Parts: sequence; structure tokens; C-alpha cells
Amino acid sequence: MSFFQEIKSRDRVFGFMAPQASKVDVRHGPILYLEDVTVSFDGFRAINKLNLTIDDGELRCIIGPNGAGKTTMMD
Repeated sequence: MSFFQEIKSRDRVFGFMAPQASKVDVRHGPILYLEDVTVSFDGFRAINKLNLTIDDGELRCIIGPNGAGKTTMMD
């Protein structure tokens, strides 16, 4: 079978696309869990009762305007 015929074959899974076993221990639940996180700076609430859960294999994007508390959450 030529290289191009092999690429066009729909029943082949290339190594870089094959599912891989996770190296993260998820036996006890999510890999990141935040509940009711509040952060204040001199009376200003940068974060107010934040809840966030990230499970193995999930991708979350945190977006918002300047001053919304994105960096504070990551810190």
C-alpha cells in the first residue's frame, strides 16, 4: 500500500491521535475544585463566591474584561 493510500484509509488511527492514558490520578474526583472562593483587597471584592470544577480531559477558558479577577483566581 502506498503512503497516500495509507493516509486515505479511514480505519487507521495515527499514533499522535490515539487516546492516551491519563497521568493524572482522578480516583478521588476532579483535578481542580474551587468552592465559594472570595478574595478582597482593602474592601474591594476581586472574586465573590467563585465555584469552579475541572475534570480530567476538560479544557476551560477563563475570559472577562480587565479587572474581572482572572489573574487573582489563578494566583
